[in-house]
Amino acid sequence: MTDSQTQIIRMFRDGGGSRPEVALVRTAGGEAVRKDFNRCGRWFALFLGGILARRESAALRRLRGLEGVPELVKGGGRRMVLMQHVDGKPPSVERGRREWEEFFRRLESLIAGMHRRGVAHGDLRNPNNILVDAAGNPFLVDFVTSYTLRSRRNLVSSWVFKKMSQVDRSAVVKLKLWKLPDSVGADEIRKSEQHPLLEKTVRFAARLARVL
Repeated sequence: MTDSQTQIIRMFRDGGGSRPEVALVRTAGGEAVRKDFNRCGRWFALFLGGILARRESAALRRLRGLEGVPELVKGGGRRMVLMQHVDGKPPSVERGRREWEEFFRRLESLIAGMHRRGVAHGDLRNPNNILVDAAGNPFLVDFVTSYTLRSRRNLVSSWVFKKMSQVDRSAVVKLKLWKLPDSVGADEIRKSEQHPLLEKTVRFAARLARVL
């Protein structure tokens, strides 16, 4: 997919440093979101842009057909990922209690489905990575920090995947404490606080990459 074949409709975020350019574009096949790691800082794009584009593409490819995850249109080429546009907003919007209860039921089901396919997101504590559409359906976006399980027979890979999956579930508890605090039990809170080191490590790695 070349620049000559796409037309930018709306710019969501300019690229620079460790951040890719994110834009809504019109292609021959229709509208899509383009995440362009070529627009990061020169050295970041050169050394990490392709890796991150392939990582996100691999996760979306593994999750293809799972409702609540953008469909991959094209990924990996020239450090770009082209994916389905999700018309949603972060969960900071106001909703009634019943709407939130139904949202969390769907969100937990979505995350369980993602884990069954061998993908852990790793960054759901960022509220911008969980979107809510007009019908109250959850969508998960930005799989750059995701972990895709290669084989369950690989003990190291299985251990990392298990821990990353627990981090995903703890992020849901944190969101519940924000929106429906009285629905969270003490046992859920205790389990969600068991993996601070892993979460700090993931965040530290992201910050280090930005600084470098």
